[in-house]
Parts: sequence; structure tokens; C-alpha cells
Amino acid sequence: MPQEENAEEYFKIVTKGYNILSNPRERMKYDLLLSAVIEEQKKNKVEERKYGRRAQMSVEEIRQKIENDLRIKRLGYLRLFKNRQKVLNHKIRYSILVLAALSGYLYVFNNWFVNEARIDYFMIIIGFFIFGISTFFFFNHLFIHLRALNIIGKALKYPYEKTTVSLFIIIIITAPISIFGLNTFKKQYHLSHYSVLIQPLNVQYSHNKIVYSYYGNGELIYKSTNEYSEEKVVYLMTHKQPIIRVSKYNPKISRLEFVEIGSFKKYPTI
Repeated sequence: MPQEENAEEYFKIVTKGYNILSNPRERMKYDLLLSAVIEEQKKNKVEERKYGRRAQMSVEEIRQKIENDLRIKRLGYLRLFKNRQKVLNHKIRYSILVLAALSGYLYVFNNWFVNEARIDYFMIIIGFFIFGISTFFFFNHLFIHLRALNIIGKALKYPYEKTTVSLFIIIIITAPISIFGLNTFKKQYHLSHYSVLIQPLNVQYSHNKIVYSYYGNGELIYKSTNEYSEEKVVYLMTHKQPIIRVSKYNPKISRLEFVEIGSFKKYPTI
């Protein structure tokens, strides 16, 4: 029946459309082609109004033009990659960027605990800046590299331009989270295995947090905690004795605790 023949044609069209839309890269090419056709139609209308003539371009010619543009763009990436290769071998470049990113990350990690009397957050920001810049240039060069080798689209499902930016943003966001998590573990591990109890110099409640001070490696260290409410602090300061549990290897890692009065008579120094 004719209806069945039409149904088969419609089914082929729907299947082809689904295959295009389900493939992000094919969808991107289709969008480019569609945009080019629309722009060409607009230009034809302008030409017709202005000069009374139309310079029509077929869909196949537009498709060929897009393919040529993509090829020219790839050649541009290849030329850029070769120029970078002449300046510095890409293996050395990758090694330098990875080491720089790792050193920036470790610098932030090792300086996360600070002395609030002499805050060095500025150095932590510099470490994270080094990590961010190195990570950005690493992915930038990787993008140029894959473009030059024409690997993109074969090994990756999604357009690499968006994938690169997304991956960079994810790493920049997750880096502080991972540093915070690792340092929380580091703090708990140090205080559980390598800690000593020392007498605080001063403990007071101010602006919804407890501020305490002590000496560590000859340095006066100020720390604060908001683990206790004001009512809890009043009770603990009245009925308990404040002590500080400090890491023997990093005096800036500490925790304020309260014990029974007279429980500890002598405190070691660090």
C-alpha cells in the first residue's frame, strides 16, 4: 500500500535524525551546516533586494565549504603544534607543567594549617595560582596536540572544546575539596598518633568561637575553634581544665580539649 511505503520513508528519515542527534559530534556538524544554510539564505535575500539577483549555493557546496574550513582549522592547529614543538619538546613541556601543578598543589596542602597570629594565606593563594595556571596550560597544550593529530572525535564522544573547559573547571573546583579532605585526615592522624598535651597560654571566648594560644617550636601560635557553643564553653571553663593536643611534627596542627581539673600536672613542651 502507498501508506506503508510512506511509513518506511518516514522511518528512514526519523532513524537518520536520531543517529545525528544522538551523536554530539554529528549534531555539532549538523548545527554548523544548518547555520551556514540559514546565513547563506539571508545573504541571498540581501543580494536579491540590493542587486535583483541571487547567488545561490547548494547544500552540498555549503557542506564542502564547512569541511574545508574544518580542514584549514586543523592545519592551523598542526602548524601551531609544530611551532611549539620547535620552541620546547612536548614531552619536556608536559613534564614541566605536571611538576609545576603538583608542586603548587603540594604547597597548598602543606601550608593549609596556619598560625592565626601570623596568617600566611597569601602564600597558599600563590600555590593555588601556580596549580591553576599550570593545569590550564597543560590542557591547552593537550587540546592543541590532539587537534594536530586529528584524534579528537575518534577517541572522544563529545566536542573536545567543551570537554577541555569542563575538565579544567572540575579540577579547579575539586582541588580545594581534596586538599581540605586530605588535611582533615592528616590532622586526625597526627593528633591520634603523634600528639602531646600542652598547657595553653590563654583561652577565651570571642565572636562565637574559642581563641587559644600556645608555644610550638618557640613560636607563639594562635588558633581558634567554633566547636563549642557559648553555654558549653561557660560550663567547661568552670568545671574542666583546658589543654591543647598538638602534633609533635607540625605544631600548627592542634585541637582544644577539656579534661578533669588536676588530671594533668605536668605538660611536655614541643
